[in-house]
Amino acid sequence: MHRLLRAATYAATHAGEDIHVADMAREAGLSSRHFIRRFKRVMGITPARYLTVARLEKAQMLLSTTLLPIVHIAAECGFSSQSSLTTSFKEEFNMTPARYRRENSTDPEEIRFCDICPFRGLFQPVFN
Repeated sequence: MHRLLRAATYAATHAGEDIHVADMAREAGLSSRHFIRRFKRVMGITPARYLTVARLEKAQMLLSTTLLPIVHIAAECGFSSQSSLTTSFKEEFNMTPARYRRENSTDPEEIRFCDICPFRGLFQPVFN
């Protein structure tokens, strides 16, 4: 379990980088095949899906708390293009990133995170 948590944390903290399931498996010290099976059994979702959710959470935070252009948010969150972000965002939240931004305040307490992510809230900014 500790290995999987380490891999999940790695994915969440590096979601904006060009990382893949093989990188998560390496972080867990397991072969890709064994890692995928074990991760899915324990976490309830595939590592690839987990990585997408982590990227979407980061996008939500940036959409709600910054004025960065969506194309920059897509790149910052590890999506290959704005179109890729928009497609994933619409599939998950039934709205475009632009609409999400319009409908959500900049108050970090009001960010809606994906229900399936066991580490939801990981990207909430810390204010002192």
